[in-house]
Amino acid sequence: GERIVMAAKAEGEATVFVFECAEQSAPFRVGFRGCLAAGLQDVEWFGRGPHESYIDRWQSARVGRFQGSILDQTFKYVRPQENGNKLDTRWMAMLRPDGAGLLVSAAPPPGDGAGPGLGMQCHRYSLDDFDFPECGGPGARKHAGELQPKAETEFCVDVAQMGVGGVTSWGEMPLPKYRVSTEPCDFSF
Repeated sequence: GERIVMAAKAEGEATVFVFECAEQSAPFRVGFRGCLAAGLQDVEWFGRGPHESYIDRWQSARVGRFQGSILDQTFKYVRPQENGNKLDTRWMAMLRPDGAGLLVSAAPPPGDGAGPGLGMQCHRYSLDDFDFPECGGPGARKHAGELQPKAETEFCVDVAQMGVGGVTSWGEMPLPKYRVSTEPCDFSF
């Protein structure tokens, strides 16, 4: 499937469209995935927190300004899997000890200029090591103890992401209202 199309603007802002499509009717996420050079240690964000939140699991995550180490943003479930998302994030800064780093800021949607933000997450682990059984990736790990931190920081900025599910069983898909739509969407940051 399609992976990425990016149109950069002179002001340093980029409009990004990304589709990570497997062989199902809709992707698990629509967004941008990147990897940053070594040296980033801390993260600060304005959005839902202080713990992870998803479209179907956000009620206990309040909107505010939060900070922590990038390494601590990965929750080591027994079986490594999708984790650490921060729903409704307006901005996220990934920082070196000297305060330099990368600031990712959700651009306001057209119209009223207000919006809930984007889903953002960052990890010091390879996202390919998280177990996505439906993708059958070669890097998938069976136990959290097998995850090895790396020097680089991987991050995602998503306009849409499927919920985590688990309504009747953790093997079940999320309810239809928490799945990614096949309708076109766009976003910028």
